[in-house]
Amino acid sequence: MRRVLIFILLFVIIFTTPCVLHADEEKNSPVEFKVDFRSRYESKINFNFNRNKNDDTSYIGYSWKLGTLFRQKHTSEYIELHYSKKGVNRMDSIELSQAYLNYNPTKSFNARIGRQELNFGGKIMIASPPWSNIGRSYDALKLGLRNKNFKAKVFGARVTKYHSDPDDPQEYVYGLFTNTRISKLNSIDAYLFHRTKEEKGESKYQGVYAGGLRYHGKSNNFDYSLEGITQFGKVGSKDQRSYGYFINCGYRFPVKWKPRLGIQYNYASGDGNPYDDTIKTFDTFYGKKHPFCGYMDIVGMRNIKNTRLSLGFSPFRYFRGEIDYNFFTLANSRDALYNLPGNKIFEDPTGAWGNDIGREIDFTARYITGDFTLLSGCSKFYPGSAIKKIQGQADPASWVFTSLQYKFDFK
Repeated sequence: MRRVLIFILLFVIIFTTPCVLHADEEKNSPVEFKVDFRSRYESKINFNFNRNKNDDTSYIGYSWKLGTLFRQKHTSEYIELHYSKKGVNRMDSIELSQAYLNYNPTKSFNARIGRQELNFGGKIMIASPPWSNIGRSYDALKLGLRNKNFKAKVFGARVTKYHSDPDDPQEYVYGLFTNTRISKLNSIDAYLFHRTKEEKGESKYQGVYAGGLRYHGKSNNFDYSLEGITQFGKVGSKDQRSYGYFINCGYRFPVKWKPRLGIQYNYASGDGNPYDDTIKTFDTFYGKKHPFCGYMDIVGMRNIKNTRLSLGFSPFRYFRGEIDYNFFTLANSRDALYNLPGNKIFEDPTGAWGNDIGREIDFTARYITGDFTLLSGCSKFYPGSAIKKIQGQADPASWVFTSLQYKFDFK
């Protein structure tokens, strides 16, 4: 499959370059090169919540993205190679991260085919998160319509998997996403996504739908977002019936440091009976998780209730700091605690361990100037009584990181 894609790209480059070179010089440059370099250091301390068992890890990861954009009157092509390396596992790879053809015959219609990133709405269900060193892209066809107050996108995609085993199941996602502007600063997103997955040699077909509504906008110094999602379908022989809702609002004070005080409440349903014929644990598909469950990735958006308080501030130009406090409890004590990738890390099917998972405090600082972005942070996780009951010990975990990104375009 990769050889076929590369062949198609070479074909596109060879046969569009003459058109590119004769493009009108008064318009945008017909060729644009993009470079994105990022290096990140991370250190994880006591993530097993037991000081007597050392599981501390630290590593330096980095990635290069090199892209070329070709423009014509109604079409454009983009090619991007991604080299990444993660020191803790000695993993490195060169991947074709994006390779698509874009067609814009009018201002109201757009079509894009090929390997591309997908991001929709609040990014809870489908996204291409920038934090991961490896990244995520999709082999997709996406069609878009738009007018002054309405946008609609329909798509079908195969999820690209890097470092995957040939026997890993193929995953596909299809959907319709709309955005309706109801006033100058307020709009409503409505969507329906369908994910399918089938494991080889087994009757474990998954076909799950996710339908959602999101109202978001601003009013003076207030900003807000309210989103509700319901899920239904089949996972093997079981039915999927789950839901989640996400509320986020904040107020930015009109003073010198531009402080923003925010509160967020996230709910992802859990399953009180793992032995019946219905799965009630919420599934975020391919969404972006960091804004909803802290930065340490200990807690994922499944079977969880999270109240998050945040304070952001900008004491000087180019700098933004933020302090977050997350309070985690299980939605259902008979279901498990899941981490960010969706794996179970603790569970008690009897529910006797309670639902107090813990608290996480995050501090992040971002400095942006020109093409450079420096992002640093530190976090502390204090396990709750449920974790202490499971393993008999609940020592705090710590995490620190520093990320440097250099991103620029030239024509």
